[in-house]
Amino acid sequence: MSETGQQRPTSRPRAGGPDARRPGPPSPQGSPQGEPRQSATRFAMLLALARGAVAWENIWPAVWPLLGVLGAFLAVALSGLLPALNGWLHSAVLVAFAVAFVAALVLAARRITLPDEQAGKRRL
Repeated sequence: MSETGQQRPTSRPRAGGPDARRPGPPSPQGSPQGEPRQSATRFAMLLALARGAVAWENIWPAVWPLLGVLGAFLAVALSGLLPALNGWLHSAVLVAFAVAFVAALVLAARRITLPDEQAGKRRL
């Protein structure tokens, strides 16, 4: 009904009206036929999200040293310190950053483990 108390014309049938479409007879338990498939699909999606969350919890602590090395390099590079150094000292600083980057990369690669399905189920 509208604010004036008159009924508005509708072009589509109501959900419970006689014109409503029904996908099929309900299952013996009273739930729609597609519900087991929908719940399995929903569970699979939730399981994938849970595994992603567990993976992020494993990846982040392993990657932050690598990001720290990159941040330190950017700070030194953008500060203008490197051009002021002698040639051999400039090269030594660049080599030190390269070694630190590779070490952090190797450390991250060793520490990262992707979760299995059981880890996702435990998370749920």
